Amino acid sequence: MCPTIYTNSLVLDLEDDHWSEWFTELELQEINAATERQKKHLPQEMKSYLDALPESDDINVLFNYLNEQQINPSDHRGLYFLKTTLLYSLDLFRISYLPLTDQGESDIMRSIWVIIDWAFDGSNLKIAAVTSMTRQRPSDIPDLLIHYDRYEFCSVEAGEMESNITKQKNDSSKLAVNCKQMLLNLSYHAPSLQQDISIIGMGISGMKLTIYELSNPKGMVCVNKKTDELYFPVHIIEWRNKMIKLCEKLWIVRLETEERFRAVCTSSGGSAPCTLTPCFQKI
Repeated sequence: MCPTIYTNSLVLDLEDDHWSEWFTELELQEINAATERQKKHLPQEMKSYLDALPESDDINVLFNYLNEQQINPSDHRGLYFLKTTLLYSLDLFRISYLPLTDQGESDIMRSIWVIIDWAFDGSNLKIAAVTSMTRQRPSDIPDLLIHYDRYEFCSVEAGEMESNITKQKNDSSKLAVNCKQMLLNLSYHAPSLQQDISIIGMGISGMKLTIYELSNPKGMVCVNKKTDELYFPVHIIEWRNKMIKLCEKLWIVRLETEERFRAVCTSSGGSAPCTLTPCFQKI
């Protein structure tokens, strides 16, 4: 019986300490610098809205303050996202859903991380969040995919709890593979942008959201870099700080995804600077 063989171009994970055995500290710094890209910033009206949140751990004070804010969702989509997300997160404390007890992965995705979907509601580019997508193998199907038609920009993998280290590592590897395949697909549609665009990966483990960015800055090797590690609050005393960071990052991911979408759609084609080989295909 012929053995199964996998071929793939290298995905270099900057969080893996084993690379220090192969690269010097200076070389790792150079690799890290090559992945740097100009970042989007939160619009000023959204920043001002978050800065004005009361510094209180009284649910009624916070809830009433947010309820009094009059926001037209058609004119101020970003502010509407902030208000609805913040009110919803407070209500999870009001109904004693938090802290978590024995909730499973699907319940956590449905009740906690639904805010990822909300961040993309009303996008002019009609970027949608879905729960399945045809892949090379069933195990390559992400838990959540942010895409527009055939263009895929963000993959989300959910794990049950933070203490399950083995599953976290498996989900992280699966996330890198999915992001690599998505970058490959985009490079087919916009070859000249292969080294200029990147794919966002989100890893969910209980109440923790880890955000990665996979890019191909210099050629054959893809680099997977952790950019943020965020937490959904489990105690009301930490609600303000943690929700501000979460809301800000999710909206910035939306802005960056929309920018990548525009770049791909308006690309004149051209040719890829190098060949990016498929990831983990059976031969």
